[in-house]
Amino acid sequence: MSSRTQTFSIAILLFCIALLALATGLQGSLVGLLASQAEFGGVAIGYIATGYPVGILLGAWLVPRMIEEVGYIRVFAGLASLASSSALLLAIFVEPTWWFILRVLTGISTTGLYIICEAWLNASTSNRTRGRVMALYLVVTYSMMGAGQFLLNVDDSSGYVRFLLASVILSLALVPITLLRIEVPAVTRTPPVSLAVVFRASPLATYAIFVNGLAQSALFGLGSAYGVIKGIPVWWISVMIALPTLGVTIVQYPLGMLADKVDRRLVLLTVSLFAALAAFLAATQQGSLLITIMMFAAFGTLAIPTRSVALAHINDQMESRQMLSASSRLFVIYGFGSSLGPLLVGTLMQSSGPDAFMYFQAAIFFSVLLVSAFRMALGPARRRSSQVKNAIASWHIVPTQVSKSPQKTSSPKDSLP
Repeated sequence: MSSRTQTFSIAILLFCIALLALATGLQGSLVGLLASQAEFGGVAIGYIATGYPVGILLGAWLVPRMIEEVGYIRVFAGLASLASSSALLLAIFVEPTWWFILRVLTGISTTGLYIICEAWLNASTSNRTRGRVMALYLVVTYSMMGAGQFLLNVDDSSGYVRFLLASVILSLALVPITLLRIEVPAVTRTPPVSLAVVFRASPLATYAIFVNGLAQSALFGLGSAYGVIKGIPVWWISVMIALPTLGVTIVQYPLGMLADKVDRRLVLLTVSLFAALAAFLAATQQGSLLITIMMFAAFGTLAIPTRSVALAHINDQMESRQMLSASSRLFVIYGFGSSLGPLLVGTLMQSSGPDAFMYFQAAIFFSVLLVSAFRMALGPARRRSSQVKNAIASWHIVPTQVSKSPQKTSSPKDSLP
């Protein structure tokens, strides 16, 4: 692939990812906001918010099989249409059970869209530039998710406009992928590892990713509901939810550099300590809107990047050729945590009040601190390649460089008429 073609493909993919993140950032907070205003109750709101991570789990299982059957482009088109339709139906069926079902469909479709875009990005970059491109991908994703929060302030007396806006943005993400010619990654097979092997390779990283799923799903699924119950105006709720995603774009790269130079377990311990302290201060202080927003933002800014540090740590412990399949297993663990987070927090908020939201976050990150300290006390981290060398399971999508070899070329299924 020529340098010009490579740059063009990356730009198009990042543009699509920006639109996806903008729409999902708006829709996730909008559902929580309107559910609170409709007085569904904490348990029902948590139940609704659980739908999206359940969709993540289903999407991670279904989408690779769909891609193998019909190809990347057609799956992308179908999933974008499903996501767009789900956004419209949320405005029509304002009822907890329907919203749960529609959030499951949204989780399946948007997870699939991200899987496709990430695979495409990897296939469109070389080893020399992949690190910078993936860092740019994270910056685009989180900054646009943050920008989506400000769309909550769009005037919407009818209750339909913001859902229509999310639907339109999702539909627009479909246009460049289907109409422009860019290289498509191949689908091949590789021997993955099991969940048990992944856990043995790094119990700390596995647990930290599970906790990150608990925290992020509650943060973005119930953050707006938390703000409503606390009596925070909608404008300030949008600011409060946006600030963590914008903060991550600032700290992600420096934190990654630090984790490359010192023990990653020490980085996880330190970040978890300050995240827990920020959450605790947000829960215990009373009466100051500014401090609540600042501590909420500080917590999210510190909590979200723990996943990337944990992934880097487990990568140290495993064979590089096995890492893609290990990442797919960790994605399941993250999705499992994400499916539990909103339901647990929603139940706690209903029984103990809104401050239970931040007490929960403080507790789970304090537990990561304890696990990090325990693992460090056992001794220095080491590679455990013998545990994963012969681990064979099913199959996984491997983004590959496009070459002249027939085995590496794009599938005819992805050729548009």
